[in-house]
Amino acid sequence: MQLVAIFVYLCLNIFSLNAFVPSKNYKAKLSYSVQSTVLRSLDDTAIGTLEEMKNRYDRLINVVSPEAEAEVLKLKETVEKYATYVEVKKLMSKVKSMYKNEASERRKEKQLKSFIDLYKGRLQIEEILKEKIGLPFTKSEIIPADLIEFRKIDSEVTALEEKLQSVKLVLPEGKSTREERFSA
Repeated sequence: MQLVAIFVYLCLNIFSLNAFVPSKNYKAKLSYSVQSTVLRSLDDTAIGTLEEMKNRYDRLINVVSPEAEAEVLKLKETVEKYATYVEVKKLMSKVKSMYKNEASERRKEKQLKSFIDLYKGRLQIEEILKEKIGLPFTKSEIIPADLIEFRKIDSEVTALEEKLQSVKLVLPEGKSTREERFSA
């Protein structure tokens, strides 16, 4: 009976996790974690500035002059970080779509872990880019409330899975033939 109760609890926890499913009133119900993420992300003007820097870098990379080489050296790190930022955003969307179409729970766990790691990396790159282009930023790490809740539930699930492995269902020894069962 305990085994069934633990299994039901695990299933309910797993089904209650909606990692990539937005709520129906998404725009009306921006939680604190989403608001903090939106505040930390790069806005359109920052992306426009970074695109201009990338275009300028692409134009100057083939120019042979001391001024152009100095400008290229100045822009090189920022442009490379921006290219990494764009790649991370693409990878996040790919992992998200793979997660939605995945059937295996083990692969879903790996994809979710990858998504969270990519998200953390994106936040770090955004801070570096904001510093490079002169925008205000915060160095403190803000962990979204949803991620904290997910980690808590995930640790509960792993604890229950460990407990499930330790609990053994002991059935009474049965009789192998009909004669043994009904002869008394």
